[in-house]
Parts: sequence; structure tokens; C-alpha cells
Amino acid sequence: GDRAAGGVLAVAYMGARGSQLIGNTDRRCAQLGDARGFGALASMALEGNDTETARQWAKLGADAGEPWCMLRHGIELINNAQGNRAALVEARDLLERAAQLGQIDAMSMAANVNSMLGDESRSRRYVDMVVQTGNTDAIERLRRHGFL
Repeated sequence: GDRAAGGVLAVAYMGARGSQLIGNTDRRCAQLGDARGFGALASMALEGNDTETARQWAKLGADAGEPWCMLRHGIELINNAQGNRAALVEARDLLERAAQLGQIDAMSMAANVNSMLGDESRSRRYVDMVVQTGNTDAIERLRRHGFL
């Protein structure tokens, strides 16, 4: 099954000590090249309101090709771009890679960042990709933000 989901269940049963053990397991998986470990560590850091640690794990996970980490790091790049086109292009490239791996929220964010960069036809490709998934929540978010 999914490591992150399994980790959440185990934490619910084992308490704080269990959380530490799972964090150590995910850290070891990440060190051994299992990119899902980075996603689990970033998620655990976010749940603990440790945004700086979450950013660090998401960056490492993004570098390792983990789709959810690519999404998180891409959002971080956008939030810190302050109009810097190169940062937006870096975010776009990362989000598009995650979208190609099936990360639905990355598809939506790729549409958004392409629109920010003025590439409406490229943005439309990712809007269409979201629609093709049939994910009603993601489609509704696009509608609310004026993409549909």
C-alpha cells in the first residue's frame, strides 16, 4: 500500500513515538532513493506546522522526481517568484513534469503558471488535461478561478 497512508494509520495507533519511528523509516527510504519517503516527510512536517522543514523535504523529493513534492516545490517557487520570470519558468517546468506523472493538482497549477507567463495555449492544454481526468473537485476549482 501507500507508505504515507500507512504511516498516518500507524501514527494514529502508536502515538508520538510511532511518529518518530515512521519519520526515521521514511528518512531511511528517502536516503535509499525511494522518493515517496520525501513526500511522507514533507507531509509530516506540514502536519506539524513546520513549513521550513516541509519545504526542504519537498525540494529534495522534487529533485528525486516525486510528483507531490514537485507540486509543493513548484507552488513554493511561484509564491516566492515576485515577478521573476525565470523562477516562474522553473516552477512551470516542474509542475508540468508532475502533471505528466498524473498529479492532478500539478495539472491545475501548470495551467495557472502558464497563464501567468502569458502562454494561454499551453495553459489550455493543462486545463484540458484536468477535464479529461474527470476529477470534479479539480474541475470546479478551475471553474472558480475562471479557467472554464
